[in-house]
Amino acid sequence: MSETGATPTTTTAVTDPRQRAREVLEHLIRWADEVTADVCDEGGTCCEYLLDLLCKELTGLAYDLDWL
Repeated sequence: MSETGATPTTTTAVTDPRQRAREVLEHLIRWADEVTADVCDEGGTCCEYLLDLLCKELTGLAYDLDWL
């Protein structure tokens, strides 16, 4: 387990770079959600705001690329 409480994920070998990018992006979105929830529990308003912003940007990028 990492410091944020998220469990590491493993992926199978992907030869399509767009598929791999999608997997990485989805992982980052999940990670940002988990970290934001952890920080929120600890009362870290500033960090919560920054992580929430990161999550929204990653989600927006995913929609722009038609990945979600």
